Amino acid sequence: MNDNNCPPLPRFENDELQIKPLLPEFEAHDRQQTKYTTCYMCACRCGIKVTVEDNQVRFIQGNPNHPINKGVLCAKGNSGIMKQMSPAKLRAPLLRRPGTERGAGEFEEISWERALDILEQRLAHIRATDPNKLAYFTGRDQMQALTGMWASQFGTLNWAAHGGFCSVNMAAGGLYTMGHAFWEFGDPDWDNTKYFMLWGVAEDHSSNPIKLGLKKLKERGAKFVAVNPVRTGYQAIADEWIAIRPGTDGMLALSMVHVLLQHQLIDDEFLIRYTNAPQLVVNTPGQKGDGLFYRSEEGRIQVWDLNTGAFADASRADIAPALFGDFTAPDGTPLRTSMSILVEKYLDDEYAPENAARSAVSRPRPSSGWRWRWRMSPSRRALPSISSGPTGPDAGRRSLSAGRCRCMRCAASRLTRTASRPAVPFTCCRCCLARSTAPAAIWPSRPFPSM
Repeated sequence: MNDNNCPPLPRFENDELQIKPLLPEFEAHDRQQTKYTTCYMCACRCGIKVTVEDNQVRFIQGNPNHPINKGVLCAKGNSGIMKQMSPAKLRAPLLRRPGTERGAGEFEEISWERALDILEQRLAHIRATDPNKLAYFTGRDQMQALTGMWASQFGTLNWAAHGGFCSVNMAAGGLYTMGHAFWEFGDPDWDNTKYFMLWGVAEDHSSNPIKLGLKKLKERGAKFVAVNPVRTGYQAIADEWIAIRPGTDGMLALSMVHVLLQHQLIDDEFLIRYTNAPQLVVNTPGQKGDGLFYRSEEGRIQVWDLNTGAFADASRADIAPALFGDFTAPDGTPLRTSMSILVEKYLDDEYAPENAARSAVSRPRPSSGWRWRWRMSPSRRALPSISSGPTGPDAGRRSLSAGRCRCMRCAASRLTRTASRPAVPFTCCRCCLARSTAPAAIWPSRPFPSM
């Protein structure tokens, strides 16, 4: 073989193998920098390291020091450079060409200075005449707090931002329960969780943190339950797969609420401090204002303060809000707490697990002929009475003859008695003394039923 056709051989110098590079240098590493930021290819917001050269993105990789993804980056995240360098990306303001029709798609690029001058002139006129004539929508980004503040300062109410059904409700639920929401706002407690329920999560959302977290759960022996009509990757490794019918996940959730309320497995103090459960709602069915929060003349949402026995600003920290109760505003408007409305609705047998299991969709709630009234107690956990039948000193006796005791405890127990819960004896009124047994009260001290 001719020596000119042979590749160069390795050379040994000072007893070390020296390999002569065969490839040209493709990158000027001395001009490159590494920037740390978060990925925007989904709402997970994984930490990334971005290699930048001459102010252009050259390479994206996971940040091993980020608490969410710990260096792992999916294919979608790695392809973020394609979005950044897309030829379809707008790089300058566009103005419709003079003489063209709206919707024709005929635009020309203009400078930022000219675009800002046009906007300033138009917005100044709108703000001076009627700020609500400005309506605008922002995309899915993390600037909604800033754009919302700008809208309020401008004076318009017609502002909106992207809010996916899959994320905004998740964020609100997470903030209420764990103090933070998943994805961009935090992480479940993978290290201590004993029972983890994954509810309808798409495989392409937050895939890196969920996979890392599920690995921790499986290693520790925690129970993993997946709720999803289809059995994909996550459901395949679940300890239990609940294959609900499409569109019935709301009924499943409400049946869980039914069980929690029925067995009093709720935290009153948490509801009072962190939710709108004690806030008062206008109760005027069929009339204007029904279902709206009751506010003071200053626009403050009101609660009933048990310390003073009067209405109070719900945002105050020095009050003891009533969790249950019916009240009357000074102008005669009937009011109820949010929790009273919730309990009345979801303690209905329609939401019992055995009925929810047979339901494809929620049915209209049947009229029962009576309504709830909640009485207050210093413990904020008053029991309901039923406003039907006779009243007076011997109302209980007459109700007994009709099979209905008006005693508050008996009325409450009728909500929760089932065939699997035997009656227990107690004495709280004359009609109960006449009975050998009576059903348990609405807030029994019982362990959570087995799942």
